[in-house]
Amino acid sequence: MSKKTLMKFYGEWCNPCKILDGVIQNVDLSGVEYENIDISEAPDVTAHYRVRAVPTMILLDEEGNELKRFSGTMNADALTKWIN
Repeated sequence: MSKKTLMKFYGEWCNPCKILDGVIQNVDLSGVEYENIDISEAPDVTAHYRVRAVPTMILLDEEGNELKRFSGTMNADALTKWIN
């Protein structure tokens, strides 16, 4: 089975990012590698993926190709559907 990667870009000062953290805790991420990326600590990765707003989530396939991207928050049901 191939493993997708969910990258979440956030800022410590970002309240919607904190809300999204709580949502992600209520989502089954089995079969998905999860990376939580602070834009202040990883500006090179942030620039590579052209992240312009936080929170931004990017879903990658097993080869690292971008499948989809979402900026903002969503509820647990919507996030589960978005990942799958």
